[in-house]
Amino acid sequence: MVEEALKLKQRYIEALYLQVRIYQELHDDKKTLEVVNQIIDYQPYFYKAYLVQGDIYFSLGEYEKAKEAYEMVIWINPTIVDAYNNVGNTYAKLNMKKEELEAYQKAIELLPDYPVLHLNLGICYHERKEYQKALECYQKV
Repeated sequence: MVEEALKLKQRYIEALYLQVRIYQELHDDKKTLEVVNQIIDYQPYFYKAYLVQGDIYFSLGEYEKAKEAYEMVIWINPTIVDAYNNVGNTYAKLNMKKEELEAYQKAIELLPDYPVLHLNLGICYHERKEYQKALECYQKV
């Protein structure tokens, strides 16, 4: 009976997440956030919900909320490369340069052959006037 209840709960979360994907494709941020928050209330360790939440807040210019969402993804699952990249972009918007650099470095540590990460790290170094490091990153793109 417990196993059946767990299966139902998992199917419920999956169905909600599929709704999120549809609302995203419809560009309905309000409805997407509403369903994402339902998922988080029901399953607080479902990192994909926080990733979507962060993306929406970022696109709305609510960078502090985006930062919190991406940091939650990292806390739940510290192997999600997109969370480090996205929180790095968010730190950049919040002028948190040290944290931005560390986020991109961690993302590259996890996925060294992903060109976008090297580009973002290069931009970060460039803005810090660390030109040689920026060039090294740009050459890996």
